[in-house]
Amino acid sequence: MNTLSGPALLVLLGVLVVGIAVFSFSPVSERTMVSELIDQGPAPDGQTVTAYSDLPEPTKEAIDEVLRDGWTTFSTYDDHAALEALPRTLYVERAGEVYEISTTSADGSGGLF
Repeated sequence: MNTLSGPALLVLLGVLVVGIAVFSFSPVSERTMVSELIDQGPAPDGQTVTAYSDLPEPTKEAIDEVLRDGWTTFSTYDDHAALEALPRTLYVERAGEVYEISTTSADGSGGLF
């Protein structure tokens, strides 16, 4: 029966650990997300409305772009902070107006949701 010697086993384990680390921290799982303005007006009954001022800065930037251009795209890898605060549907109040913002994967798969 063949067994690996001490140094060979350490080399194999080292390669395995480095491979896992490179794969885990690489943008392989990156997705492009699309946020778009769906509606302006009162939120449906039972829906939570989030104050614009309560959102983290990266999310405010995404909302600003959506309200200016009607839509925006961002990366799940580069803009993770924005993604965390942008559920599939967000009702946000800004300057006394309520907006419905929808966020989905650019390829239609639903992204991380």
